[in-house]
Amino acid sequence: MDNKYDMENAKTFLEEFMARRNAEEGVICMAGDQASKFDYQILKTGIPSCHRVLTTGQDTEEVLFRLQGVLMDVNLGPLKECLQSPRPLSKKFGGKELIHSIELSGLGSNVFDQGVMNLYLWDLRLSRMFEAAYWNQWTPESGKADTTLLFTNRVLTPSFLCEGGEELPLPSELGKHAKALVQDGSHKYILDNEISLYEHVKTADQDKYVQVPYTTFRKGDVVEVTFSLIILPTTSGKRCTKLVLRGLSLESAAYTNAMMIRKAMEAVDMKKRKRSNSDEGKPKQKVNFRRAKCYKEEEDMEKEVEVTDGKLQEMDITKDT
Repeated sequence: MDNKYDMENAKTFLEEFMARRNAEEGVICMAGDQASKFDYQILKTGIPSCHRVLTTGQDTEEVLFRLQGVLMDVNLGPLKECLQSPRPLSKKFGGKELIHSIELSGLGSNVFDQGVMNLYLWDLRLSRMFEAAYWNQWTPESGKADTTLLFTNRVLTPSFLCEGGEELPLPSELGKHAKALVQDGSHKYILDNEISLYEHVKTADQDKYVQVPYTTFRKGDVVEVTFSLIILPTTSGKRCTKLVLRGLSLESAAYTNAMMIRKAMEAVDMKKRKRSNSDEGKPKQKVNFRRAKCYKEEEDMEKEVEVTDGKLQEMDITKDT
C-alpha cells in the first residue's frame, strides 16, 4: 500500500466494521463464529457443473459467504484483449480464461486472519470429497507483506461448459471484446458470471445499499466481499478450492480519498520546490524594449522629423501640416 495511506486508522475502522457484521444474524461472515455453524451439503450441480457448497432443505441454493477487508487490487473493467486475462493470472487458471478479480487484505488485522483460518478449514472439508493425492491445498496469495486473498469470477463462460444454461443480456461495461466473443458463439454470459456491485449509503435519514458501476472501486477502499466456494479441476488433473466473486460492496472510500489528496498536495509542493530551486542563483533576465517601427519608408520618417522641428521652432505644435 502507498505510504500516504493511513494504515492504522483504516485498520481500526475495518476491525470495527467486521465486528458489526459478525454480530448480525443471517449473515455468514467467514471471519465470524457462524462461518461453519449451519447446515450445508456439498453437491455437484449448477451451470457450469461443479461441486458447490449448498444449503439443505427442499429449495437449495448456493451458500454465500461474506468477508470484509481493504482492496489491494481491483480488476472489474472491460476486457483489454480477447483471449487473455486483463491481469497476469492466465497461467494459474489454464491460460484461456477471461477473469475478473480483486485482492483483499486485512492490513494485519487478527479478525481478518481468523477468516483466513476458517478458509483453510473449509478447504479441508472440501478436500475430503477426493483422495488426498489428487488435491491441491488452498493457500492465500504469496509474496505479500500481509495476508492477501484472491477472489475471481469468469467474465464469460465457454459455451461448451454451459450448454442448456440461460443466456443473459451482456452488460455494456464488459466492452467490445466480450461482445465479439458472445456474438461468435464461443462464450456466453450466464447467471454464474454475474457480480453484484453496491455501495453502502448510511446517513442520519437512511441506511441502504445502492447499485454502482465498476468504476466506483479503488485500491485502498474498505469493502465487503460476497463469495462462494467451489471445487475446480486443475491442469495437472487434481482438484482445488476456488473463491468465486459474487458481489462487492463499498463501505468506505475515506482513506483512499485522503491518500489521493495527500499525493496531489505533495506533487504540487514538489513542483513549487523545483521551480524555486531552478530560479536560485540565476541572474534576472534583462528585458530588451524596442519601439515598433511605425514607418514603412525611411523618407517618411525624415519628413516627419523635419515637420516636427519646424513646429517646435514656431512654438506651435498644434499646427496642422
